[in-house]
Amino acid sequence: MKYIWSTLLVLLSVVSYGQKKAIKWYTFEEAEALMKTHPKLILVDIYTNWCTWCKKMDRDIYSHPEVIDYINEHYYPVKFNAEQPRPVTFNGITYNVTKRKGRSFNEMTLYLTNGQVSYPTTVIFEKGLAQPYPYGGYLELYQMESLLVYYAEHYKGDKSDMNTFARNYKFRWSRE
Repeated sequence: MKYIWSTLLVLLSVVSYGQKKAIKWYTFEEAEALMKTHPKLILVDIYTNWCTWCKKMDRDIYSHPEVIDYINEHYYPVKFNAEQPRPVTFNGITYNVTKRKGRSFNEMTLYLTNGQVSYPTTVIFEKGLAQPYPYGGYLELYQMESLLVYYAEHYKGDKSDMNTFARNYKFRWSRE
């Protein structure tokens, strides 16, 4: 019996060791519900299925171990396909699907990007969900680190000091 338990314990540790860490992505609805009981910042990754830079960001940035740990600890991350075919309700407003220049997209994309649509776009919502702060384009690891740390640890309701923070920030994540 002792042999069986020992073998089982070894197998479980090998299986859990082999599992890759990943960001725990939520829907807008899930993130909003979680905010009511345990407020955190919300990070939104806006992407499309055809976007090459979005895929590169998934592969290089959102799979980085320190990015994964930091986002899972400090944010409710939402992965949002801008061209998804169904309405989304967030913060009491329903955003529908519409067409623009021959492409279907969810109107929430315009709201999240302040009308400056590009893919990928990383959006940060403060805990009160008052205003989205979009950052368009591919973000390098050092840019993502300073952005995440700024909002989670230094932001005080005025993002005017973001550039100063980013210039003076001492990076601590490995550059794998």
